[in-house]
Amino acid sequence: MADPGTRPGDLVRPGHVLPLRARDGGVLERPRPAEAAVELCTRAGLAPAAALATAVDEAGEVAGPVTLAALAERAALPVVRVSQVVAAHRRVAPSLQAGPLRAGASATLPTAHGVFNALGYAGDGAEHLALVRGDLAGPAPVPVHMHAECVAGDVLGSLRCTCAARLDAALAAIDAAGRGVLVYLRTRAAPGVGPVHALRGCAVVDENATALAAHVLLDLGVRSALLLGDDPGVGAGLPGFGIAVAGHRPLLVTPAADAG
Repeated sequence: MADPGTRPGDLVRPGHVLPLRARDGGVLERPRPAEAAVELCTRAGLAPAAALATAVDEAGEVAGPVTLAALAERAALPVVRVSQVVAAHRRVAPSLQAGPLRAGASATLPTAHGVFNALGYAGDGAEHLALVRGDLAGPAPVPVHMHAECVAGDVLGSLRCTCAARLDAALAAIDAAGRGVLVYLRTRAAPGVGPVHALRGCAVVDENATALAAHVLLDLGVRSALLLGDDPGVGAGLPGFGIAVAGHRPLLVTPAADAG
C-alpha cells in the first residue's frame, strides 16, 4: 500500500487491513498513534505510510504498559510514546505555524464574572474560543481551565451533567485570581450526527482536545499552567507541548440533580 506504484486494482477489497488517514497537522493536531507513526516514517526519510497493530495480552485484552514493556524487552524493540514524538516535533518546529489552529477575531465579552477578552481560533473544522483575563506574562503559573463544549449543559441548562456549573465555577475562579484563560473547545460535528444525538452525552477533554488547547495557550504566551478542575488526568499531555503543569485546583461545583 505504501508503494507509490500501487493502483486500486492491486488491492483486494474488502480486506482485513483497515486504512486510516492521518490528520494533515500531524501529532500537533491529533496526538495519536497513526499520526505519530507517519511522523516517524517521515523523519526517517521514508514514505508517509505505516502499519499499526494493537498488542493484546494472554487474555485477549488490549495490552497495558507493563505487558508492552515486557514484549518490547523480549523482542529487543524500542518503545516510543506519542508524547515523545510530540515533544520532538516541537523541538524541531517550535513555531505555531506548524500547528493546526489560526488566531482569528477578538472581542470584549462582559460576563457575570467580569469582562474577558474573547479570541477565536480556527483551523480543524471548528472554531474554538479563549476567554482571557489579566496579564498572562511572568513566571507565575496561569490559572487555566479547558472546557469541552456541551450544548445540553452550557446552553440548555441540562440537569444530567455539571458542565454549565463547571464553566461558571471556572470563570469565577479566574475572576477571583484576576488573571487566567478559559479554553472553550468546540465539538466538530461528525457526518450523519444530528443535534439531538449530540445532546445524549457530554464531550471530554481528550488527548486531541488537549493538543488544540496547548496551541491556544502557547499562542497566548502561557508556559506554566495551574489547571482548574477536578480531574488530574485532564491536561496531562500539556508538558509534551512545552507547557509545565504547576498543579491542580478543584472547582467548587454543586452536583447536578439528574432529571432522568
